[in-house]
Order: sequence, then structure tokens, then C-alpha cells
Amino acid sequence: MLSRVSMDDPRRLTIEVKTSAQGLSGLLHLTRNEWSLATESLNHVFHLWDIRSVPPRLAVLDTETFATHVPIDQGSGEWESAAIPFFAFEPHFSPSPI
Repeated sequence: MLSRVSMDDPRRLTIEVKTSAQGLSGLLHLTRNEWSLATESLNHVFHLWDIRSVPPRLAVLDTETFATHVPIDQGSGEWESAAIPFFAFEPHFSPSPI
């Protein structure tokens, strides 16, 4: 089953899920391929799970919000993966709806 934007909007939704057992002190690792999928998709979100918290906390981020933490290619260099701290998204976490 594919994800969709909402119950009323059947457009396809792609989701990248990252989890931290270290809570906000953990790092998420983003590959260039994951970022390419996110930016090429018409509707994409990132689900970041802080599973150290009880109950677990979830941050749902759009590509634009996430982009401020993604490296860019410069000169002859290209990035392949990035380590981004979970605490960078602290204001976006809320208790899990589950």
C-alpha cells in the first residue's frame, strides 16, 4: 500500500523514516540518494522518531524545513552522506499519536 497525502488527497506521498535511541543527542545519517528521492518527489516528508522518550516522540518535516541542514556540492566536491543531529529539529517533536 502506498502512502498518500491525506484521506482527502490521494496523491502519492514518499516518507523517509529516521530513528534515534539516543533521543535528541543522536544523529541521523542521510545519504545523497535519500535526499535525491526527497527533492524529486512532489510530496515528501521526513518522520524522525525519538524512541528514547516515553512515549516516543515524532517530528514530521517537509523537505524545505529539512533542507537547511543538508550540505551542498561546491567546487569539485560532492557530498555522499551527512550526519545531522536530532536536536536540530527539537521544536518539531511532539508526543507520538500512537
